[in-house]
Amino acid sequence: MPIAHTLAGARSLIADFARWQLSEAMVCAGAVPVLISAGDRDAMVPVAEITKLFSALGPKLGAVAILPGTPHALQHLALECFAHLVRCFLVSAPGKGRHK
Repeated sequence: MPIAHTLAGARSLIADFARWQLSEAMVCAGAVPVLISAGDRDAMVPVAEITKLFSALGPKLGAVAILPGTPHALQHLALECFAHLVRCFLVSAPGKGRHK
């Protein structure tokens, strides 16, 4: 796939995301446990926004993970560390077992 096509697709995705930004109200409206994660070096989503969203969810539905030394880009994610966090969350998810 040519790089120009890839860049055009990325621009389109970003433009679409800007139109339907995930709001605090949208996340809180759900009734399923949510793991919110971000990197401590994320320039797009500040840690303060992540902790605000976590506070809005409350402990019954939310868990938060701040990944050390991690920027926004997924290609810089320490995959094993993140996979471990997700596995731990799934095992001990807030509210797990409430909806049998």
